[in-house]
Amino acid sequence: MTGLPLPYSEKVRLSADLARLAEGEELQSELLQVQVEVATPVCGTLEEVGGHLLRLRHAVGAAAEEHGCRMVAAATPPLRDGRPVGVTDEARYRAMVVQAPQLVAEQFVNGMHVHVAVPGREAGVRVLNRIRVWLPVLTAMSANSPLWDGHDTGFASWRTVIFSRWPVTGIAPSFRDAADYDRRLQCLLESGLISDTGQVYWQARLSERYPRSRCAVRTSSSTRTTPSCSPESSGPWWRRPWPRRPPTRHRRRTGRRNCCRPPCGTPPGTDSTTP
Repeated sequence: MTGLPLPYSEKVRLSADLARLAEGEELQSELLQVQVEVATPVCGTLEEVGGHLLRLRHAVGAAAEEHGCRMVAAATPPLRDGRPVGVTDEARYRAMVVQAPQLVAEQFVNGMHVHVAVPGREAGVRVLNRIRVWLPVLTAMSANSPLWDGHDTGFASWRTVIFSRWPVTGIAPSFRDAADYDRRLQCLLESGLISDTGQVYWQARLSERYPRSRCAVRTSSSTRTTPSCSPESSGPWWRRPWPRRPPTRHRRRTGRRNCCRPPCGTPPGTDSTTP
């Protein structure tokens, strides 16, 4: 066992035992050929989410072992061998390589995204405005990526640091309404800062296809864990009497930086669940 990422995602996805999952879109490709994505169906309870995650992880793990490797749910790989890793052969991913080759080459990051249904886009914007002050807390609670290239980075969430190099990441600004949200996305597109709305990597954002908000803070864990956002716990967030005034820019930047570090007196990486 080398512990190095292997470009076997397509082999795993095409495994006979996983064909049904791929057809149902429960098993999907990702940017790099060392990554594979699983997607649960719409769930109503945390128990249901946990059951589907466990089922999908077992299925993908068994398929990976057929090809002589192990599937590991980790926010960042502890080891890399320095050689370039192939990109999944899709037009959008090929365009990203042309646009930012070095960022794509080092995009060895994974995470668990939680999609929460909302009544509409206006309600979704209110959700984004209310939860933004809590996103650093969720990042700190779920941080489990202290290792990179075989050494301790000194950060509990190196994934957050890697991801922050893309143009549109971190905590989204506060929006007046859905029209303001759409207008800002259009400005990003027209300026050429992003090629499509899929490159909007805010930690919480609206879905472009469905009436839901997407929380992308939580990092991936190698153990079965309870999602930090769910239809049960996250749906009514925007109705709670939390402070409306957003933090200043300085406080936002400091909060994101500090939430990546381990607490005082704690050796870096002690909260890691990465093998």
